Amino acid sequence: MWFMVLFSLILLAVWWRDALRIGRGGHVWCAVLLALGSLGFFGPFLLAATGDLLNHVELPAFFDTTAITGPDATTVTASMPFARIQRYDRDGRFLNGWFANNGGGQFALGLTREGAIALASRRTKEVEFFNPDGSVAAPPRPFTWGGEPMQSLLWPGKLSLKGVVFAQPVQVAGPPPHVLTVLLFPFWHPLLAWLLGGMGMFCMWRSRRRTAAPYSQPPAAVR
Repeated sequence: MWFMVLFSLILLAVWWRDALRIGRGGHVWCAVLLALGSLGFFGPFLLAATGDLLNHVELPAFFDTTAITGPDATTVTASMPFARIQRYDRDGRFLNGWFANNGGGQFALGLTREGAIALASRRTKEVEFFNPDGSVAAPPRPFTWGGEPMQSLLWPGKLSLKGVVFAQPVQVAGPPPHVLTVLLFPFWHPLLAWLLGGMGMFCMWRSRRRTAAPYSQPPAAVR
């Protein structure tokens, strides 16, 4: 985890240094787009290392999100690509959230018969167990998975762990977007981050072409 944080900070510093250089060269909007794109791409790696600081901050959960009915009539969501787990009450109000250590990639969300929230990660090949408050309910358990794609729900019988019985998951609609989560979304999903960064590069290319255009014309003939 800390290696990824340090690596992300180094790459973010490199991108921002280049964005600052581009801005000083007169391409201000291009620099802004590049800076926002790099923040959106590397920022989630930093968010996952914040520990409990963001437990009571709602992050976007309306795209690439699996939602199931959790304990006490709550809704539990898990969002790609960084397995952010969040809980909502029966009226859709945000309760709390935390990050699972899934290493990115595919995962499956479910519940145990005892009411623990379970998340199986294909990349780490472990199942993590959480209490509703985000604390660890049990140590992670390794599992083996075949070559088929991992579905978003952890069905009973699909994954067998000795001493663990999974409950039948009930999939429900996830929380709707609102102002805060919409504003945070460009800094959350890598695809949008790449889009912002690509727009910055295109903007810089267009600006340089326009700047060089007058000098590319042949001099007018003198009569």
